[in-house]
Amino acid sequence: TALADRFAIDFYGPVDREYKGSFEDELRNSPNCSYKGYLDIANRRDECYGTMSSYHAMLFPTFWVGEGFPGVVVAALACGIPVIASDWNMNAEVVKDGVTGRIVPYKDAKALAEAMADAILNRDAWRTMSANCHRSALCYDTDTVLDDNIGKII
Repeated sequence: TALADRFAIDFYGPVDREYKGSFEDELRNSPNCSYKGYLDIANRRDECYGTMSSYHAMLFPTFWVGEGFPGVVVAALACGIPVIASDWNMNAEVVKDGVTGRIVPYKDAKALAEAMADAILNRDAWRTMSANCHRSALCYDTDTVLDDNIGKII
């Protein structure tokens, strides 16, 4: 089968009102793509983690100027989901290229497509990255971080 028949892309998150019409037009013209709404991790954590855990990889190709620390990326790591992220702001500090996902240049559609193809074609490497994600997420776990640092303070 064609590579394009082996994936689906689901979009989550709020859609800016000014962009909604063109976003919906793009979805209608993009096979295997759909909008699934907003995952409210703050208030529906278990449900959101369950949804996230059903995916093979997460795409985070942001280049938004206001992007800060990518909490949703940490959530994906906790779910064992490798992340394909743009090399933007703090992404490369959270996603370790080839270890917990792939870092691609921002605004580089070809590099993004290549990383997506790699996720489909190299399942063993991505299964290893999934296991690495669980371990990496512990660095952001409040219990682990607080226990380690409290021990140093006392």
